[in-house]
Amino acid sequence: MKNLIKILFFLTLILSFEKILAKDYEYISDVYNQSARIDVKGENDVYVTAGYLLWKVHQDNMDLGEIREDNQRDRKVVKLKSDFQSGFKVAVGMSFPQNNLLFNIEYNSIYTRNSKRVLNDNTIFLYWNAQADLIDGIEAVWKVDYDIVDITLSYPIYISRALSFSPFLGLIVGSLDQKADISYLPGEEFHYKSKSWLAGPILKGDLNWLFPNNFRLFSKTAISIFYQKSSKPQMQFNPPGNTSIFYDNTKSWVPFTQIGLGIGHGNYTDDNKLHYDITLSYDVLYYWNQNYMYFVESSDIDNSMNWIAGNGSQGDLKFHGLTAAIRFDF
Repeated sequence: MKNLIKILFFLTLILSFEKILAKDYEYISDVYNQSARIDVKGENDVYVTAGYLLWKVHQDNMDLGEIREDNQRDRKVVKLKSDFQSGFKVAVGMSFPQNNLLFNIEYNSIYTRNSKRVLNDNTIFLYWNAQADLIDGIEAVWKVDYDIVDITLSYPIYISRALSFSPFLGLIVGSLDQKADISYLPGEEFHYKSKSWLAGPILKGDLNWLFPNNFRLFSKTAISIFYQKSSKPQMQFNPPGNTSIFYDNTKSWVPFTQIGLGIGHGNYTDDNKLHYDITLSYDVLYYWNQNYMYFVESSDIDNSMNWIAGNGSQGDLKFHGLTAAIRFDF
């Protein structure tokens, strides 16, 4: 909440001074509500974007357990933390001078791998598979495969002398797969896997504050409620018997939101036949109810190996980090 208040204050401050920032700058349009699209040669412009993602992933209910000292009062939570890891984005699009619309297809991909190893002489109380306390240790590996495609139409316009806005309306599709391997030393292993695909409408908004020399500050927001199907979440344990248990498909409507703040610089070159735009932003993406693995872990099976749903919270999935991109219009 504190971070949100800071962001809103920052936006309000920029809006309060935008007329001062825009005063007498030649690059600012004198007519409000004009198109703010990049106009190369005045034709149907095609553009491509390539970007680098340096993101960190976090998910609720991924703590493995806690180390308890002999007095049982001093406790330390064993957290499965992640580091910043690399991904990429690519996009292609076309702008249409007849109606000033932009058509865009964007693909974002990042595959993360996070691990934790704890060896301790004191008692480790387990959060996952908490039937027994162990003293030897825990080894865990958690992987997230993220592949998302946005297909959108946008209509960029100037809403003041130094402010442009681009609303987007479109479709989000993709997959979110997760896998966790947890070993309780000396030999007990549990393996969790969930594969899901999603699809739904998405609404975006990009706001740009223009500065001299073609620099700008920008914010971006997105919201969606998409349909998601997780295909037979699985739990496998060894020993005993290398048993695999497949649970029912889960289907749900899941909220999603994204916010980002960044800086950019763009300009026309080659007698307005080419335009480049370089951006750097810090983005936060929030997906509700994604930890199907923990939901499976909190479930149970009857004597016939049928699934009995548990009441464990699925937990939300968050990505955050830097996004650097370059776009060429030609």
